[in-house]
Amino acid sequence: MGDRLELLETGVPGLDEVLGGGIPAYSVSVVCGPPGSGKTTLCQQIVFNQAKRGRRGLYLTTLSEPALKMMRYQGRFSFFDPSLLGEAVIYADLGSVARERGLQGVVEAVMEHLKEVSPAVVAIDSFKALQDLSQSAAEFRRFTYELAVRLSTWECAAFLVGEYSPQDLEREPAFAIADGVIELSMEGTGMVRRRFLEVRKLRGLAPIPGKHAFEITPEGVVVYPRLRPPKEIEEGLSLEERIGTGIPDLDAMLGGGLAKGSWTLVAGPAGTGKTVLCLHFAKEGIERGEPVVFCSLQEGREQLIEVALGFGWDFEGAEREGRLKFLCKAPAELDPEPLASELISEVRSIGARRVVIDSITEIGASVGEESRLRDYLFGLFSALRREGATVMVTQEVPELFGVEIAAVGGISYLSDNVILLRYVEIQSRITRAITVLKARGSQHEKLLREFRITPKGLEVLEPFSEYSGVVSGIPTLVRGEEWEGLSAREGAVLRALRRAGEASAEELAERLSMPLSEVEGALAELASLGYILRFEKGGRVRYRAV
Repeated sequence: MGDRLELLETGVPGLDEVLGGGIPAYSVSVVCGPPGSGKTTLCQQIVFNQAKRGRRGLYLTTLSEPALKMMRYQGRFSFFDPSLLGEAVIYADLGSVARERGLQGVVEAVMEHLKEVSPAVVAIDSFKALQDLSQSAAEFRRFTYELAVRLSTWECAAFLVGEYSPQDLEREPAFAIADGVIELSMEGTGMVRRRFLEVRKLRGLAPIPGKHAFEITPEGVVVYPRLRPPKEIEEGLSLEERIGTGIPDLDAMLGGGLAKGSWTLVAGPAGTGKTVLCLHFAKEGIERGEPVVFCSLQEGREQLIEVALGFGWDFEGAEREGRLKFLCKAPAELDPEPLASELISEVRSIGARRVVIDSITEIGASVGEESRLRDYLFGLFSALRREGATVMVTQEVPELFGVEIAAVGGISYLSDNVILLRYVEIQSRITRAITVLKARGSQHEKLLREFRITPKGLEVLEPFSEYSGVVSGIPTLVRGEEWEGLSAREGAVLRALRRAGEASAEELAERLSMPLSEVEGALAELASLGYILRFEKGGRVRYRAV
């Protein structure tokens, strides 16, 4: 067995995790990417972090940017410590040497600086700019090989920085001799350009594959390791442990509530009540001593507190007591990976057992590619489950009526439970409908029920048993053939009255989503035919089936 590989921790948040532990101590790595992608900031941050650990750093500039100008701009970052300059961090310019003595002079100058400084880390920025001094591709290839060999024998970690394109990775000699290749890129999503880091190559280590988002903050570069789905199928849900949604009738529809550790998709058009349902879920957790993180990408904290207060729920008090944490982000410039990192951090900070994300529609718009969104959400929900959280997310679907569920990236397929909210037109009246499309491992109710939003919150009503085709958006009143001589409307009223035991005309009209005048007409006919009895109770007229 060979010697264990010595690693240098870069100190860049998230980068060492991506690299697999750090940078090999005596390696040569290329840091490449287009102008403005963050190459110089990343390398200088590594150099200063090493200097703070007692390892000297040497930063060599070439033809692209003088050292003084570079220090002036990098000085705005918190990692830049002026007290380290000249002793722990040394800047030197190779530009004049390159112009006067050519590439061979550059090799000799680099060696002289190495002997003088004895650095643990050295960076040459920009290495690609030196290519303009070569007479041919063969000459630059010989120069690159010679410099790489000399750097590797000096026992320091070297970074060759350059504005290389993805096509250059296939043909430039620097990538063939390099031990590591770190590629920075920028991609546009809508009006926002997001930065990504990918380790294309790193000898002796197993870096996390794929693209990882990063930001340039006042502290410097912050890398967000890609959320990865688990390599193996995770343990199945424990159906013995159930948690409530805060709506008893919905819990009954789900077969006893939600399985602990599951994640539930609440889908529906705008305004159907998705957020209200999530507020119920959060309130139930608060009351049962299960801390909640409520992540909203549509509404602000104050608005959510106000809506909850309208139902009589003191969310602000729960927040003060540490039982509730809001995480609200504007969707316009949403960056999914930093959001996931912050969300998981908030869950850990209060030991959250319930998480709401309202809604994943905004996340889908930011991620772009369906496959990337699917991996992102699967990785996020798996991470939240490992933290012991049960998750409820919302998603807006474009159809106001009908059966299409435009679940972006196969989200409904990934979810444990799916609750669908819809608008329904009944007798020229718009009402709301709720159904459970999926409840993993449960014998859930298959009926479509009416629901309404009251001053106390969301209330689930009776099924639309008098109508067929409700989900399609074209409801049809079921005919009452079992009673001879009755119309479909009269049969529907009679069935509803039999289920209720007794009711007033107003109660039946609300239950059936039918105009009061039509219900009263049906009741009068049913009474004349002897199907129902009319009586007074508490000063009100009521009806009972015979």
